[in-house]
Amino acid sequence: MATRHVISLQGLGLALAFAGVGCSGNEGVRPPSYEPVSAVSEGNTYTLTVGDLRIAVDAALGARITEFSYRGTNVLTGPEVNIVSYGSTYWPSPQSSWCAAGVDCWPPISAIDNNPWTGSIDASTNVVTLTSGPATIAYYVGSEVTVSKRFTPVPANGAIDVTYTLTNTGGPPVFVAPWQVSRVAATGGLTFFGQGEGTVSYATGSDPAFVLTAAEGALWYQFAPLGARSKAEPGVDRSLEAARASRRRAGQRGQRVAFVVRSGPAR
Repeated sequence: MATRHVISLQGLGLALAFAGVGCSGNEGVRPPSYEPVSAVSEGNTYTLTVGDLRIAVDAALGARITEFSYRGTNVLTGPEVNIVSYGSTYWPSPQSSWCAAGVDCWPPISAIDNNPWTGSIDASTNVVTLTSGPATIAYYVGSEVTVSKRFTPVPANGAIDVTYTLTNTGGPPVFVAPWQVSRVAATGGLTFFGQGEGTVSYATGSDPAFVLTAAEGALWYQFAPLGARSKAEPGVDRSLEAARASRRRAGQRGQRVAFVVRSGPAR
């Protein structure tokens, strides 16, 4: 029997992009609305609308999220910024698993990133589901996996839950973790993540303006223009050991690993 592991990341993901949008207490600004709910498909595009929220997914391009908007304002970049890397999508991680050599692996796995997926809409719930074709994670010779993305409206919470599920359909165990990649406009912003153990180290040649700040048990980066390619190693996060063990247990054939991102305006 397949084993399903779901990690709920409610309030994270694309929600961060909406901090302070549409939630103003100013007189005359209407409060957010999350009704009515509808899901439609037109050509290769599947669109889920939850009142003021809307997600559009391109099934012809790896089920990539091309729009996540609030009252018509899309926070994701489009092909006018970068013709290849735009929108929001799912990749297995680490990147070193994408190629047999295990280093300098690029581009992403085509079957997951940019090949056509199949899609459907549940008319009774407005849930949109898209599924990839078979994919090989090249570092694991003979592997075969599929990925599905399920978009569930949650109007009571002003959100859309996005569930990514990777299923090992044949071959050897694979040891991977989920990686949601979202490209947003470079107009400033704040990123934070677990601090882990050890000190932060910076790659040679990194711009001095590229600095991670430790506070409240996390590392923070305030976006700023940089004059050089910059990289930091934030140490090892031992708190991930349990998640890694769970991931290993789910690596066998016929097993699935899933995680949920709740997307909506930050409260």
